[in-house]
Amino acid sequence: MEYKVIRNHRRRRLVLTVSVDGKVTIKAGRFTSDKYIEEFVNSKKDWIEKQQKYFADKYHHRIQVTKEERENLKKQFLPVMEELVFKYSRMMDVNPKSVKITVAEKRWGSCGRNGAICFSYRGALVSQKCREYLVVHELCHIKHFNHSKDFYEEIKKYMPDYRDAEKELDGYYIHIEQ
Repeated sequence: MEYKVIRNHRRRRLVLTVSVDGKVTIKAGRFTSDKYIEEFVNSKKDWIEKQQKYFADKYHHRIQVTKEERENLKKQFLPVMEELVFKYSRMMDVNPKSVKITVAEKRWGSCGRNGAICFSYRGALVSQKCREYLVVHELCHIKHFNHSKDFYEEIKKYMPDYRDAEKELDGYYIHIEQ
């Protein structure tokens, strides 16, 4: 089994991680023997394979982009989302303050208390249905600044099948090429 070892003179215990892309990393002390590390990895083989399978099953859409591609996506995505926000804000009778595209890696979008809406560039890589869900979700925060039952009832008014879009979004793994 392939794995990467990162050594640190202060580390006293081994730490094993499996990343979303299935790569295995071991953090070890500077003087921890290679044999000890290998035995440790072999003893955790079942757990490692279980984690790798979990990530492979969960993320059906794996997309890698460069920093340059990310910047291009941001520019191209802004007018697309502005148009969708305009369409849905009229329909929902809300007035967002602004729309911005960010480089957020952990969230698809956000809505500030002042009504400023941000979407991650990653939304440029998802289906139209998911984009519309992202817009409806953030616009609903203007009415309900939480994730309460009322918030989801509001989403359902404009997108009855929103759970399908949430499930699809959960299947995306988009990361920056290092």
